[in-house]
Amino acid sequence: MLDITLEDALFRRPDSRFMLRADHTFHGGTHTALIGPPGGGKSTLLDLLHGSLKLDQGRILFGTRDAAALKPARRPILFAAPAPDFPPRWSVQHVLIAALQRRGLDRTDRLAELLDLSTKWKLETLSERRFSTLSDGEQLRVRFAEIEALRPAVVLANRLLSLSSAFDRLGQAEHLFRSLRIIGSTLVSEISHFEELGLCDQVVVIDGGSLVQSGSPRRVFDAPRSRAAARASGRTSLIPIHVTGRTVESAIGTWTVETSPFSGSGIAIVRPDHFRIAAAGEESDLILNVEEASFADGRWEAAGLLVGGSVLHVRLPGSLPLHKGKLLPLRYDPSSFVLLPGELDEAAGK
Repeated sequence: MLDITLEDALFRRPDSRFMLRADHTFHGGTHTALIGPPGGGKSTLLDLLHGSLKLDQGRILFGTRDAAALKPARRPILFAAPAPDFPPRWSVQHVLIAALQRRGLDRTDRLAELLDLSTKWKLETLSERRFSTLSDGEQLRVRFAEIEALRPAVVLANRLLSLSSAFDRLGQAEHLFRSLRIIGSTLVSEISHFEELGLCDQVVVIDGGSLVQSGSPRRVFDAPRSRAAARASGRTSLIPIHVTGRTVESAIGTWTVETSPFSGSGIAIVRPDHFRIAAAGEESDLILNVEEASFADGRWEAAGLLVGGSVLHVRLPGSLPLHKGKLLPLRYDPSSFVLLPGELDEAAGK
């Protein structure tokens, strides 16, 4: 298992004012997700770890070895992106044999492991097919089998799962990540979908070139320290608030907190699951006029506009009859909201 450490790392992009600063250790054998707003530095960090970009200051260590002393091709890394790094005309068997040859296995061991991988990833009937003729789900299985065949010490994944459906993506990815843990690979990935966070050990939030928060996915989801962390860790509504003493005023109502978090303008970070339909005869905290609604995984995802232009997202039971223009009486528990200071225009994401 190989730790990856950034020590006083600084990178300046020559054609812009962008800078990335980082001091962090990705622990060996763990899976860390990089999340944050577009342009925040996630892909830049992966490129620095890979070696296609060079630091202006500081250093990157693979275990105890300074990456600067290693050519990119000699770093113990597999860089995995949606586009394969082999010719699409290759057959599935060709892809896997090439990966096993890179491991230096002799012919007998190659054939034995090829059989094991084909069985594990259900590729027996696809072995003679060209990679380019496969469906997205089939291509994903081939890519995962190739990664396992290489047994890399470090995997850098750049939105690897972005081209596949949720059904293909999550089940197969969990299968791969379990195998990589057994191998002892260190995995750092820029994810493409919120649900991938459930497959990770750690999350690092990158915003404006800075690592602004790290921790377990549950910790970052429940207690984001910034707007970037809130937005990147799942569907979120940012509600403008004003705090006076222990009283919080907002577009969804007024409530009292035990201890004043700050004074003045700010935002309440709320999740779709923080709301429920008021029961018959129960007084509601908020009436939401549904502007949009979609159905997925047996539940409704609905959204409505609040006073001031904020959008509120709620998740509701699939048995509820829902349509645009429906008025929803909602209840919520404000003790579950995260309150952060900030001006109203920042809260609106302008």
